[in-house]
Amino acid sequence: MPRRGFPNPSNRQTYYYGLGDSPGRADRYNQYVRIQNSDCMGYTCGPESSGNPGYKQWPVYHCLVKEGDGKKGCYGVYYDTGSRGTVDFGTTVSAYRGFHNTAKFECPELEYYFVIGDTPAEVSRGISKLIGTPMMPTMWSVGEYNASSMLYADTDDIPGAVRDFKGKARGFGVGVGGVYLSSGYTAMDVEGEGYVRCVFNWCEERVGKPEELFEANKDTP
Repeated sequence: MPRRGFPNPSNRQTYYYGLGDSPGRADRYNQYVRIQNSDCMGYTCGPESSGNPGYKQWPVYHCLVKEGDGKKGCYGVYYDTGSRGTVDFGTTVSAYRGFHNTAKFECPELEYYFVIGDTPAEVSRGISKLIGTPMMPTMWSVGEYNASSMLYADTDDIPGAVRDFKGKARGFGVGVGGVYLSSGYTAMDVEGEGYVRCVFNWCEERVGKPEELFEANKDTP
């Protein structure tokens, strides 16, 4: 398991951002972050939450450094691996290094890239030259809501919750291009376990019949 450490300045003029979809503060300073794409159900998203992996994580972070004379600098680190890992931004102290950053990944060897720039935008452009840029999104995915929420996926009346959501979206002038039920529609009442997710089950008790749900929502704005 390759491991790499960097010194972590104690003057608190260093700020870390990135690593994808993880709860907690945007600044990763003094956080321990797991990089593992998974559905960590039940986690909290408050500023004091940390360590839990989310749906989309990638091993890239930016560091913004502010010096006492007002000068600023920035660098980025890209770990070239799809393996699970952890990045520790100064929660560990060593008698030899003091507080330091450590990265560990479950792979036999590890390549990483260090990109330096004057601004975060400059560093982002440098990293983009290494890993590429996102594809141009389709027109139907731009400007409208196309997502899911457990707020309506876990209710007992999913069609009603979807209708209420669409009404609120209209009130704010937001179009709804698509509503995804996540795994809520697969729930099955199992004796002794309550509702559990069963991939090939359609829960008519909570969602109703598929054709009825589609018919009721075909007028999505």
